[in-house]
Amino acid sequence: MGLSDREYMHPPRSRRGGFRFQWTTTRIIIAVNLVVFLLQPLLLAILGNNATNLLLLSAASIKAGYIWTIVTYSFLHASFFHLLGNMIGLWCMGEFIDKSEGRARLLTVYAGGILAGAAAWLTLSFLAKPGWNVPCLGASAGVFALLAYALFKLYNEPIRIFIYFILPLTLRSKWVLAGLAVITLGGLFLWEIPATTGWWPVSGWLADTLPIAHSAHLGGMLWGAAVFAWAKLRAGNGQKVQRKLQPLRQTVFVHNTNKTFTGHNSNANPGNITPFTRNDPEYLRAEADRILDKMNAEGYKSLTQEERELLGRVGPLYGKK
Repeated sequence: MGLSDREYMHPPRSRRGGFRFQWTTTRIIIAVNLVVFLLQPLLLAILGNNATNLLLLSAASIKAGYIWTIVTYSFLHASFFHLLGNMIGLWCMGEFIDKSEGRARLLTVYAGGILAGAAAWLTLSFLAKPGWNVPCLGASAGVFALLAYALFKLYNEPIRIFIYFILPLTLRSKWVLAGLAVITLGGLFLWEIPATTGWWPVSGWLADTLPIAHSAHLGGMLWGAAVFAWAKLRAGNGQKVQRKLQPLRQTVFVHNTNKTFTGHNSNANPGNITPFTRNDPEYLRAEADRILDKMNAEGYKSLTQEERELLGRVGPLYGKK
């Protein structure tokens, strides 16, 4: 089996040879957000003055019994650029989690982040000064949950980010995570809490900045971190986190006593044990299959140094049948 024969190593193709579009969970969520954004003017026209209380998240909405706003607020956006920023984050982190750990994990992190963000925002809103009734909208709480989960998972891996979508910058995931935490906590304590509660007057350029729901962002991040910690705890207790595993083509048993290896070829008759040596092409292909499946399920970081070196040796062999 060549490298190009493994499904997860290349995008899906149509029968005519072009790329075949697939409706992944992430793409469905993005599509729903786009459709709702296009329908927003119509919804606002139909609902009129009731639109804010019926769709957006606020203390007044919850007091009026509109509980569904803890979900509906996440599908509405203030502007095209508000939508664009959230959908880019959803696309990058959502696709990564969906492919590496599956739909259930993606929905757990994203939907839980939406609810956790709503809870954090409402907590601050109920403590607000009299007359404060600024509503919250946008998918950023769910996106921040995905960001926190993915960045913790990649923790020490380098990733590339684009400042203002133009300037490329490569940083380790832990520093990106730390930067998001500083921005979120800074905005919460220096702008949102003072402006909401009135215990510290906000003036000057800070008072004129675009109101950002830092509390909702923080709630989402805390949820993403909690799900990651829970998953890691389960894995550490020997209860392997469920993932979409590709079936192994061959199983190889390594004997440490010498350099002779034996393995079972799944394409052969059951019980047929064939001897291998360390440099035998059949053994190398079998080990490469196992390593590629492991990397697909758990990421490149899970590979040992010996497994990484072996992958470097088998490239020419995959071109041969």
